Amino acid sequence: MKQALAPFLLEIESLGIEVQNYEVNSLPRFWDHYQHFTGSPPYGPYSINYVLGGRIIPRSTVQDGAPGLTDVLEKIIKTPGFPKVTITGISNNFTHSRVGNKADSTSVLPAWRDSLYFTHVDFDVAPGSSTEDLQRLQAQMNIFEGWLKEITPGSGGYMNEGTFDNPEWKQDYFGENYDRLMEIKSLYDPDRVLYARAMVGSDLFTVKADGRVCATG
Repeated sequence: MKQALAPFLLEIESLGIEVQNYEVNSLPRFWDHYQHFTGSPPYGPYSINYVLGGRIIPRSTVQDGAPGLTDVLEKIIKTPGFPKVTITGISNNFTHSRVGNKADSTSVLPAWRDSLYFTHVDFDVAPGSSTEDLQRLQAQMNIFEGWLKEITPGSGGYMNEGTFDNPEWKQDYFGENYDRLMEIKSLYDPDRVLYARAMVGSDLFTVKADGRVCATG
């Protein structure tokens, strides 16, 4: 691993960037790895409460618009009046040539096929935070996602780490696959028993102020 990363680290050093917390090791068991990097169970250094958001970053955005991407990430980090923001870049390669399938063979959001990485943004939420505080953080996370959308037109989001109240959830989480997925849901769940926010068919329901989920049609 050190040998593989050596050219990358030299490039980073040549750009005047100081690498923090670089460590390579090999441990015999997953539990040993978990304890070493995570700390004492069950939570280690991680909070049990987060407000999450993010955006799939296309390769073209990095190749042709890196300064704009950097500006947005810096803008998110420097937004005043909010708890610490953490931004994580998770690289991936889901191209058809690597995965070994073709377009339309699965319901995977097409934006993943052209992605370079996923940008994960989160707020640490203090224990005992009020509903009002949580709503304020959620609203700000949607603003962050909006900034990221402006520089990644046509891309999307990772629904497991996206906002549940994203007004463009159909396009961002399902894209061109949505109509076909709705057909499948109607076939296997004609009575609309299964429901989740920002999931296929959820626009056929509304959530009342008291939390009740009611069909709209």
